[in-house]
This record gives sequence, C-alpha cells and structure tokens, in this order.
Amino acid sequence: MTRYTRIVFTTADSNLLAEVRACVGKWSTSLNPIVRLRDRLLNLQKFRCVYCQAPIEAEEIGYRELEHILPKGKSSRCTEKSGTSNLASKRRATLGYPEFMFEPLNLAVSCKQCNNLKGMHDCLVDRTQARPLPAYPQARGLIWFHPHHERYDTHISIDENFSFTGLTDGGKAVIKECGLDRVEVLTRKFYARAKSRAKHADSIRKKVDSLANGVETFYFSMVDATRSLSEDCSISLADASRLLACRINAKTALEFEALYEECNRYDAATS
Repeated sequence: MTRYTRIVFTTADSNLLAEVRACVGKWSTSLNPIVRLRDRLLNLQKFRCVYCQAPIEAEEIGYRELEHILPKGKSSRCTEKSGTSNLASKRRATLGYPEFMFEPLNLAVSCKQCNNLKGMHDCLVDRTQARPLPAYPQARGLIWFHPHHERYDTHISIDENFSFTGLTDGGKAVIKECGLDRVEVLTRKFYARAKSRAKHADSIRKKVDSLANGVETFYFSMVDATRSLSEDCSISLADASRLLACRINAKTALEFEALYEECNRYDAATS
C-alpha cells in the first residue's frame, strides 16, 4: 500500500459532488451522498489518514472520521472576540463555517486520533473577514496545507522511522496540531499496530510475515516491527531485526525456506 499525495476529484465525480453540495440542514454522516463521498475519499486517499498517512484499516467509526478542514460549527464558549482573533492561542475557539458544511473541498477522511487532536482548530489565515465567507478559500487562505489543492510530500516528510518533518509552515502547523511531533502519539498510532499484528499471529513465522508486510506497506516502521517481535516472542532485538530483514530481503525460494526453518526452530524452542 502506497501513501496518497493529493486528493483529486475527476469529472466522473461531478454528480456526487453536486449532490453533496445540495445537502441542507443538520450534518449527518448517514446521508446517502455523504456516505458515498466518504467511500470515494477513502479510495482517493489510498485508505490513509489525510494528516498522518496512517492506514485506515476498517471502514467504521473508531477507525476513521470524516473531517471538516474548516470547522463546520461554533466551538463551545467561543466569543466574537476570540473567534475572530488571528492569534495562535485563540485558534481553538471558532465561530465555525456552516456555509462549508457540505462543501467537498472542506472534507477529507482522517484517523480518529488526528481528528481528536485537531479538534476545533480553525486554520483560516484571516479570521477577521465578514461571515459567511463568499467562497471557499484557496490554499493560501489556510495556515496549513490543503490536501485537495496541494501535495502532501511538499509540506511534510516522513522518514523510515515514521518521524514527521514539516517542510513548510503549513506542514509544520499540521504536525503541531495533530501531535505528530509527540512520541506518545506516534507510539499509539504506529507501534500499537505492529504490536497488534504480532499478538494475533500464532507462530513466529506468521508474525515475521505479517510484520514484514506491515513495514513494506508503510503501516509502521522497522523499529516498531522489531520491538513488537522481540517483546511478543521473548527474543533479542538483534534476532528480531535479523529475522525481519531476512524476510524483507528474501528473493528466492531457498532464502524463504532457510528463514522459515529458522522461525520453526524458534517456535520449537519456545513450545
């Protein structure tokens, strides 16, 4: 599984986008056009979170959220003064943008963790503008990158250990608000996935296969996989790293056979 670079609707999406924009009244994720848009966004995002690129492994509440880039409603206890301030310290107070509640360009799919951490953060550059806004803002009108207008990898870099680096002010803003610079957040997001994979496989061979596949498809890092295999199987980090590297680098039937024989010996020794 590769990562997404940008959300790009096509002409084939025109009717769906028109149906979403025609929705009125209270927001509901059970509205037919909204359900279909969410499915389409998941595919366009390659089943990755719009902010952290973590895999969205299940199409259900608790794994993914339909995210409003500009908040759809007013935050609690927001005043006119705090909601129109451009100070960084006031941006979690927002008057909201109900005019863009059903605007497809204001919608993307995020993991639940990023959605919760972002909260009601208001990323409009100039919040002193008269409301409602006459049109949905262009990318330059937001303080962080816009996934429909801009490429993810021009704003945020992710290294092999899943460390996030902001390449622009917009990328740095996303990292800060979604907690992608915090060890405990990244541990819950990526190491927890590796740990779950290791736990649910019933042999070292299957654990190695599953964890190596996770590394190859950018579900978590080699560090996460190594630590998970080591802890779950009570083997050294060096042995865990070697087994995973052998699995990832194996090309021939003989290499796979030698690896799996070694895995079987570990299983026999611990049974």
